[in-house]
Amino acid sequence: MDFNHDLVLVDEFDALSIEVKPAASSRPRSARGKEVKPKSLTPGNAGTSKPNERVLGSNTLDMAWLHKDLGKFPAKTHARRVAKELGVKSGLIYLLGQEEKLYEDSDMSPDFYYLAGADFPGCAVTYDIAQDYLILWVPRMDPRTVLWYGRTPSLDECKAAYDVDSVRFIGALDRTLRLVITPGTVIYALHPDQAPKLEGVKKAVHIDTTKLKPAMDNARVIKTDYEIALIRRANAVS
Repeated sequence: MDFNHDLVLVDEFDALSIEVKPAASSRPRSARGKEVKPKSLTPGNAGTSKPNERVLGSNTLDMAWLHKDLGKFPAKTHARRVAKELGVKSGLIYLLGQEEKLYEDSDMSPDFYYLAGADFPGCAVTYDIAQDYLILWVPRMDPRTVLWYGRTPSLDECKAAYDVDSVRFIGALDRTLRLVITPGTVIYALHPDQAPKLEGVKKAVHIDTTKLKPAMDNARVIKTDYEIALIRRANAVS
């Protein structure tokens, strides 16, 4: 099959792009033999659609619905679900976010994001199951790096965005753990290398790295209303 084509210089990449043009005979024609031109999606040729109207199966999208505020990320709801899947009444869930590196060809760990909602590096999250208390631990912003990497959310901004009980600077995490841990405390972590170090702690503490991952996998199967709303938006724009 023969095609007409043009060579187009792409300045940005200093390369040639080949634009293939089908032969005129291959273009669709009406019953009367006239060439059928594709309809434009410009506002003047949108038929009966309106700018703020969402019609399933059409090319229109309700922008007000798309950008509607869904509220805080339901971190507390997710934490309670994980605790329920663990099947325990006490213990401390301990999760680290990623440092300044990518997560195995992706970005933030999905398990950490599920429990915290924070998508920037250097964070951690702890959930006291017995007290039903969720804390997001975030790094202090370094003014010297803001120009290159941008600023990270403040404590107040995190508290407004994520449904957590408290947002604190991560520098106080180890000291806080030493204060709240009691003899016999079970700390649930995803992997052995992610367990807290707890140097100098003489109390009997058990680190469990076998139960949290399956509990989180089970909790993530059933989506919350917040997650369902995000999925619907993704489907609508795709």
